[in-house]
Amino acid sequence: MTTQDDNITPNARPRLRANGILIRFACAFLALFVPFLNFLIFNDYVETRSEILLVVSVFFAAALFVSLLFLFQKVYLEAVLYGAILVVFCDFAFSDLVKQETLLASLAVLGAIFVAAVLIRVFLAKACWQALLAFLVVFLVTDILAPQSGGVSSAGSVNKNALATAAQPGLPPVIHIVLDEHIGLDGFPADQPGSAEARSEIMDFYQRWGFRLYSRAFSEEFSTSYSLQSLFAVESRRVVQKARGVASADTKTEGAGILQPWEARGYRFKARGITDINVCDYLRVENLDCGSYDALSIRILKNLSFPITQKALLIVGNYLKQSTLYTTVLNIEVIASDAAKAVDIDLPVFEVEAYSLSTFSSYQYIGNMIDDIPAISDGDYRLYHLIIPHFPYVFAENCSVRDVRTWQKNDNFRVGDFNTTESREEKYGMYFLQTRCLYRKLEVFMQALQAAGLDERAILVFHGDHGSRIAMHLPANATREEITHSDLVDNYSTLFAVRAPAFGTGVDTARVSMQDLFASFVANGFKDLPPSEVLERRPMVNLHGQPEDRWIEMPDFGNEWH
Repeated sequence: MTTQDDNITPNARPRLRANGILIRFACAFLALFVPFLNFLIFNDYVETRSEILLVVSVFFAAALFVSLLFLFQKVYLEAVLYGAILVVFCDFAFSDLVKQETLLASLAVLGAIFVAAVLIRVFLAKACWQALLAFLVVFLVTDILAPQSGGVSSAGSVNKNALATAAQPGLPPVIHIVLDEHIGLDGFPADQPGSAEARSEIMDFYQRWGFRLYSRAFSEEFSTSYSLQSLFAVESRRVVQKARGVASADTKTEGAGILQPWEARGYRFKARGITDINVCDYLRVENLDCGSYDALSIRILKNLSFPITQKALLIVGNYLKQSTLYTTVLNIEVIASDAAKAVDIDLPVFEVEAYSLSTFSSYQYIGNMIDDIPAISDGDYRLYHLIIPHFPYVFAENCSVRDVRTWQKNDNFRVGDFNTTESREEKYGMYFLQTRCLYRKLEVFMQALQAAGLDERAILVFHGDHGSRIAMHLPANATREEITHSDLVDNYSTLFAVRAPAFGTGVDTARVSMQDLFASFVANGFKDLPPSEVLERRPMVNLHGQPEDRWIEMPDFGNEWH
């Protein structure tokens, strides 16, 4: 069998071989670099920075290593490498197309791409490399000339007449803050180190600033979306009544919002939340200035002081989240780690979910809230959703930033093991410190309200959406028999504190859902405390994953604090 190489003079072969290796190096490098550049452009992070150069240098080294493998001149090795390069490129560049409903289906797509690429290399010989290089160059030029930015406006308006609506004198302004994953004060586990100190500090904050605190409040839902939906939707209140076995007397139409009567009174609404959870959808009012801030974009790293290696790690971690290949490797890591743990070997797992930047984004957004205070007037209802003290646990008590490699999320990320006793204690220790950091920032916010003269007349509502979720078991119907008293408290106990001119400071220990509390306060205009019929309702929570039909009773908790 003859090849086109047989017609090449011996003197020309080294030069052609070098050119071939250079082309293969370019293909390997661009396959890694082009999707990454697209990721940077999308996140408005295209400046030449040290952390970016560090990542690109790793790509360069990886491409150089791959290109050197071609020196072996094995056709099938080259075909496999060609297929691998195409698979890596498609996994990142076309992640939305690659990802299917299941990981297995996504891998099947990548497998088909790999097989096709191998066959192309075998039957089209070396011409395929030039074709691939041309394709990658065109893709690169397109990224540069027609960039697609993922920048999110922080002040997009749903109703363009919202800002033109006149203020309503005599209507006290309302400032409503959702502190995501904030456990209730009596839900703080007394047996965990650091719990008593954190609880005492937070209790002092609410008492000093004149709040009415419901220390045994809980959320009816485990997840944020269901929790906030049930908070603002009238029909959700009827679902809870049905779960309690009580007929609802509510005659309002389906889809009505609890705050619609407030809109009829003349309130103007402004809501700000993260792009991934649109709180505006839950409010169900028309006179709404709706905006969002991107809690996950790496662009926030521009303004943070970090060692470049840690910034690079955060960037790579967020980049890998879109990858099917990374998800596959992670699952293999977890299985291997579980197997090693059975013989007392502790293998680390590179789990990039803990590298989320949502905590940073929300912490910094409190500064935007402070800047917004002078614009608040009578008839304004301001709603802010903050992903803090939510994981990852990145802040120490004094708000210094932990080493990125020590960041953690709420669960232990192990198959069949939501948390162990040891991991729960470790995570709660970090959670308490991060929560104390949050209150340093909220102290500044309250001082700014006081300086603006709003503290005496504004209605303030601070609450969580569910518990810390640092539990031993996920509260799902499938694991109903495993769920403990502690699991329910960890997952559902949540903060609820309110301050209004009509009533003073205090601590109420009624075991009551924050959804019922909020509905009661909204109904009476924050002019009175909830009646006994609200505080004495049967406490019910909905198990994770199946809304409306997995209700169980929330047990008593918090007695150790009283």
